Amino acid sequence: MASSRQLIDTLALLDQIQSGGRIVRNSYSYDMDIMMQAAGQFAMRRAGCFVVDDDNRFLYENLFRWLAGDPDCCCLSPSDRHTVIRADLSAGIYVAGPTGTGKTLAIQLLCDLARLYKPQIQHYDKVKPLVWNEFRADDIVEMFRRGEEPTWLPTAPILAIHDLGSEPPEAVNMGNRQNVVRQILERRADGCTMTIITSNFPMCHDMVKSIYGDRVQSRLMSMCNYFELGGPDRRRR
Repeated sequence: MASSRQLIDTLALLDQIQSGGRIVRNSYSYDMDIMMQAAGQFAMRRAGCFVVDDDNRFLYENLFRWLAGDPDCCCLSPSDRHTVIRADLSAGIYVAGPTGTGKTLAIQLLCDLARLYKPQIQHYDKVKPLVWNEFRADDIVEMFRRGEEPTWLPTAPILAIHDLGSEPPEAVNMGNRQNVVRQILERRADGCTMTIITSNFPMCHDMVKSIYGDRVQSRLMSMCNYFELGGPDRRRR
């Protein structure tokens, strides 16, 4: 007869198989108005101001729903960039938009709220906090060039990469030439991870394909929930 420990291990394995090895989310009760107020307080410390308007309201409301594991969370179809679709709570986030529209700030505020509210995820058989480290894409390339790239980037349960597409396409270290960010994205696409991205380029833009290839661009569509930010440069207001 199987022991209790063996039974627990078997049930955990079945849960992983059922979820396809993906990150499992829990849902939490939340108040949208209170979360907006908390984000505003964090934004005042980071940027000195926080304005929610028609250009960013859809993004913020659904980032907060994503954080809370709300099944009503929505995003945009990356193929036409306008159709609203149901978000995948086990997937990450991709925010595209022109310079100065607030992409990086939105993700930083989301991380601030994650540290405040302490939501959790299940990653394989471990329960972990829904928080992440953030890197600029060009800083990752520079770290590789200096031989200092953190080896855990491709396998971290959650990782944020800012300004995707702004980095040099290749870097050389000890005679080894690599498209560093492309390789990280490829490995993260093959693993049970959650990736958060900001970029000036829409997900289906030809520039994304030319830098990272068809495979990465295609996988991004299942790796991330897609959002866009428009409007003027908020830094110049």
